[in-house]
Amino acid sequence: MKKYLIMVCSVLMVFTLVGLIGCTSSTSTSAPSPSVLSTSTPSASSAVVPDAASPAALGESKTLTIGIATPLTGTMAFLGNQISNTAQMAINDQNAKGGLTIGGQNYTLVPLIRDTKGDAATGKSIGQEMISDGVKIIIGPFQADAVAIQSDIEANKVLTFFVDFLTPDMTGPTKLYSFADSFPDIQMTYKQLYYIQKTYPEAKTVFSINADTPIAPSWIAATTEAANMLGYEYLGSENIPVTTTDFTSVITRILSHNPDILDTGGMGGDMGGLTAQMIKQLGQAGYTGIIMTPAAAPEELMEQVVPAETLDKVVTTYINVNGPVVDSKYADVMNRFQSNYNQQGTDIVSSYYNNIAALFEFLNTQDSLDSAVWMQGFAAYKWNGIMGFQSQWVQLQGAVINRHALNNQWVTHYKDGKPVTDFTVPLPTQLFLDANGNPIVVSQ
Repeated sequence: MKKYLIMVCSVLMVFTLVGLIGCTSSTSTSAPSPSVLSTSTPSASSAVVPDAASPAALGESKTLTIGIATPLTGTMAFLGNQISNTAQMAINDQNAKGGLTIGGQNYTLVPLIRDTKGDAATGKSIGQEMISDGVKIIIGPFQADAVAIQSDIEANKVLTFFVDFLTPDMTGPTKLYSFADSFPDIQMTYKQLYYIQKTYPEAKTVFSINADTPIAPSWIAATTEAANMLGYEYLGSENIPVTTTDFTSVITRILSHNPDILDTGGMGGDMGGLTAQMIKQLGQAGYTGIIMTPAAAPEELMEQVVPAETLDKVVTTYINVNGPVVDSKYADVMNRFQSNYNQQGTDIVSSYYNNIAALFEFLNTQDSLDSAVWMQGFAAYKWNGIMGFQSQWVQLQGAVINRHALNNQWVTHYKDGKPVTDFTVPLPTQLFLDANGNPIVVSQ
């Protein structure tokens, strides 16, 4: 179910991105500046400074307003600002290519940025305002705001890209316009256990430790399923309070199970840097097994807090863009994001960019502004994105959650305390179905 990311959400790994499209006429040949209409003024640390949209090399053009409705203030502001910045970067890139041409009409893209605060009432109000303005695409509600807006977007046939890890019926046969811009937990746990099996064949048993949050059962289920698929013995799990700072008693209980592999599930997202502290204490307590972090803790803290000899037994979802297996398009996006915004991008950046850029690519093939036609076409669309294999929207076998975006299949380990991304895991295609309910076929 979730993952994207995972590494940032100290409160919850939940994320969403909102983009919307309404069109107005313009005879200008350069893109108007983006509008920021926030319901409150973000703090200096969380405020988004919109990029100037690159001028499209066009004649007479209209504008398509891309609405970005996401938390810019509050507990989810860090992720919300990464979403907003990613959307703006994708918009700028598309404008630099000449904007969009739909049905023979050229459009320059202009972002309209709104702050949902991650709040249901605020998000619903913003969504209704956008819909009343003729918006056709909304990218971004997080969780409470995503749930609040969904009935409106479905009724009005508005394509919506969101991330919600806790609500199992957010997508499905009756939610045709809802796309879950998050990747399945099972993809994350499977690829790490697969790497460990190939690299440490002597490791046979797995135990899970998770923060005691509503998403913990999903992580436990994902690790259990992946362990069973790969023939590991699953020893069980324990959930701990998110406020835990002294892990002494927790580690004592972990060591009593004597696991070859300790799975930290969603802790990196739920507890942030505290996960690094626990891993450090594990090493100090004498644990010498493998530690997998499907939801990675902030990389800077991992390298600052955890001694190299302990880090060298950690497997993580963090991607070192200089790794030999990393797609050059992925590296370009993440490097430009860090350069543009002076912050390290998380999984949410790569996932959202991959899918927003694909949406723009798809819209360039359309003959009309009919969102019902868009929905049917984009649900079945396949594209060569930045993840190292052909991207597409998938659903989980036997699950009501569908239209998930797959993540990359690279695995990172540490050598001398530094991250090395040099391993690619075959995608477990047997876990997923395509938009038509058939087994997926993935090309590199």
